[in-house]
Amino acid sequence: MPSKQLSGVVCELVAGTRRFEDQVKDGDLVLEPVGRETQAASWAVLRAGGVLVSIVVPPDQEAAAALEAR
Repeated sequence: MPSKQLSGVVCELVAGTRRFEDQVKDGDLVLEPVGRETQAASWAVLRAGGVLVSIVVPPDQEAAAALEAR
């Protein structure tokens, strides 16, 4: 899995052949461009206090609260 260091942040590029939620854990930020199932799975890769930003559908506030995410 390719990684790139950007100003102290590691960006993981996950190809579509594997479930990303099995590859990435304890993320500070998820940029989610798909919605629905992808957004639901994105919560699993965030650490407590992490941030999920979606450009498609507003993030589920109940899921965010349960994970102490934003």
